[in-house]
Amino acid sequence: MTTVPNNPNYGADPAGATEASLLGTAEPTSSYYTSTSAGGSGEETSTAGRAKDAASSAASGVARSAKHEASHVMSDVANQSRRVFNDAKQKTNEQLEGQQKQWSQRLGDVSRDLRQMANSRPDSPARTLVSQLAERSSTLAVYLSDHRPQEVIDEVQAFARRRPGSFLVAMAAAGFVAGRLGKSVTTAREEGDGA
Repeated sequence: MTTVPNNPNYGADPAGATEASLLGTAEPTSSYYTSTSAGGSGEETSTAGRAKDAASSAASGVARSAKHEASHVMSDVANQSRRVFNDAKQKTNEQLEGQQKQWSQRLGDVSRDLRQMANSRPDSPARTLVSQLAERSSTLAVYLSDHRPQEVIDEVQAFARRRPGSFLVAMAAAGFVAGRLGKSVTTAREEGDGA
């Protein structure tokens, strides 16, 4: 409760006021003005309730805003993740296509070298086999240049599922033949360069 004296000397020049009136201990000559909350504790409860409601409303608004922002951030993260995945996929496909072109070119080179080897030794017993390998490597080089990497992978997987035994034998034979051909081509080039 705040009390303010309703005194004509209050706040006036202290020269004419007594010490008691300046200190507020003197009895006022007129009535006191008393300021209290109208309604007393009922209004204080109402004010506390309004403050509580305002705080609850603000907290609810902050929660909604945080939820909205979190949803927005998650959406952005998902979009960026998709972009990164798609970029990585595109770069991987580009690298696969580049490697596939290189393999196609190398197989074309091997095919030409095998044809030259078969034609340079017409009396060799391996001429027929080398000519067939040259033809098949040429066919494979054309196949690789005409198809996308995923198509080649799908085709190999389909063959492996249909005939797993044949696939394993073919892979072992291809590895052996590739090793032997690599050695033969290297030897042929060295002989050709030395002659």
